[in-house]
Order: sequence, then C-alpha cells, then structure tokens
Amino acid sequence: MKIFRSLSRFLTHTSRISVPVLVLLVLGSAACTSRNAASSGNDRNVIAEAEIDELRRLNALEIVQRLRPQWLQTRGIDSFQQSNAVIAYLDGGRYGLAAALRNVRANDVLEIRYLDSRQATMRFGVGHPSGAILVVTRR
Repeated sequence: MKIFRSLSRFLTHTSRISVPVLVLLVLGSAACTSRNAASSGNDRNVIAEAEIDELRRLNALEIVQRLRPQWLQTRGIDSFQQSNAVIAYLDGGRYGLAAALRNVRANDVLEIRYLDSRQATMRFGVGHPSGAILVVTRR
C-alpha cells in the first residue's frame, strides 16, 4: 500500500511538472518549424535555386519580371542628380541598373535576392532609393 501511495504521489508531482514542460516543447517546436519554413522558400525577398531551375530558358531579368515584378518598381521621383532606379549587383559587385540583368543567363544563377532601400543603403551606401537586386552565380 505504501508503494502505491508513493507511486501515486510521484505521478501527481510528475504530471504537474510535465504539463509546463510539454507546453514549452510544443511552443519551441512550433517556433523551429516556422523558422525553417521561412528559410526554405517562403521569403518573398529571395528567388531560390529551385524556382530558377524551372525557368532556365530565361535570363535573370526575365526571371525577376515573371516571379517578383514588384522588385523592379521605382519609388519616389527621379531627380536630375540621382536616378531612383533599382541597382543590380552580381556576386557582390555593382553591375548596373536592373535592366543589365538581361545579360545574365539563368543557367549561371544560384540565387536572386532583393534588398529594400534601407537594407541596400546599409550594405552598399547611398544611392539606392528603390533598393537593389543581388544575383549570386554558380562560380
């Protein structure tokens, strides 16, 4: 009988601890799942290799036009001193305006990423009022 009471107390005590632990485990796994989902292709600022593979016959500009045309929209008013066009970067170096991506074959592209104005300015300096498009090739 003593063993039964001890076992009963143990199970009661354990269940009080188990519920909070179980809740934490469930919440933690949900957070990990959502983080993995974002990195696996749900990021609207990235065109991943899997998406590019489906459009190999196109060039980088055509891929952006087809999958993320909003990246090419200029923001604000163009001035005489500074263009408000989207700037393109190829493997970390300035490549020109977004239209220059017409010269980059899709077969060579690993990833295309968009940086908004704030992110582009932080990374490359001033002169990115409409953001930047970064192309990473397979080199």
